[in-house]
Amino acid sequence: MLTQNEVDGLRLKLLPSGADRVMDLVHMHRDQTTLTNVALENVPLLILARQGMIARLQIQGASVKLSQPHEILKALQQFFTTPETLYIYTNLPPMPIPPFVNDLIDEIAARVNSRETLRAEIDEALDKGDRQRFYQLSATLQTMMDQEKGVTL
Repeated sequence: MLTQNEVDGLRLKLLPSGADRVMDLVHMHRDQTTLTNVALENVPLLILARQGMIARLQIQGASVKLSQPHEILKALQQFFTTPETLYIYTNLPPMPIPPFVNDLIDEIAARVNSRETLRAEIDEALDKGDRQRFYQLSATLQTMMDQEKGVTL
């Protein structure tokens, strides 16, 4: 059974053309699908690679190999009416993330860490009964939150 995290992980890869609709169908039938690290033989198999998809499924008692997205989608719709498990083998590169996105993520993480550190210091000032430090740190936190909203006082 595929977990939601595994499906989301697949969606974050560079999927071949037409695979988005197939992934929607797989998502709806997560309980009948599982990931595999090897391309298995003699089992219902969907291979996702950067260049395309291949499905090996039993259709009307015969093993069929499909490579066109619309054919795969139609065959999987029929397959998921059976109780069998579909194995998914992937050979997909991760989606490239532009450097500015990584920089933005790092900046946001630093802000969150600063805010959490500040909140811990506020809690500490409260515990010690240091009213002046509490007011000072609370004002700093409020300024930080206003700046994040685009409001500067």
